[in-house]
Amino acid sequence: MWPWLLSRRYMVSWVVYNNMWCHNEKKGFTLIEAIIVIALISLLAGLSIPFYSDILSRNAIFVSSDATIRTLRRAQVLSKAVANDDGWSVKLETGLIRLYKGSDYNTRNTQYDEDIKLSSGVTFSGNTDVKFTKFTGVPNVTGTTTIVGPDASTRNLTLNAFGLIDY
Repeated sequence: MWPWLLSRRYMVSWVVYNNMWCHNEKKGFTLIEAIIVIALISLLAGLSIPFYSDILSRNAIFVSSDATIRTLRRAQVLSKAVANDDGWSVKLETGLIRLYKGSDYNTRNTQYDEDIKLSSGVTFSGNTDVKFTKFTGVPNVTGTTTIVGPDASTRNLTLNAFGLIDY
């Protein structure tokens, strides 16, 4: 017999058919093998869903804090540069960061607004309206802004009297 026919790699059965020896190669998977594979895939998927949702909520917090820091710095730079002859401000709302020209949110010129959309589950508390003065870039408020994520995890950003942000 040929050695490759004796290896375990090939499932070969020998049968007698019309007084001749013939071999029958069985290919494919058995039903139990398929069920075991499906069960293992389902188990791995079920275990990974909580980890994935945790990663998504943490990512929402980090993206929101980075966007907030970037927008606060941009507002300060535009105020120091006296862009469009006015100070610039930042308004933090649920799922939205708005950079606007001027010191009053209600009477602002919406033509200069820059909106940054965030995850809808992200909320802000603390200093949610920060105004920077023209020429100096000094903020009108100091203190902590808290970013609350979809899973109630938080991240704090602290703005000092010089406009420096600690996070």
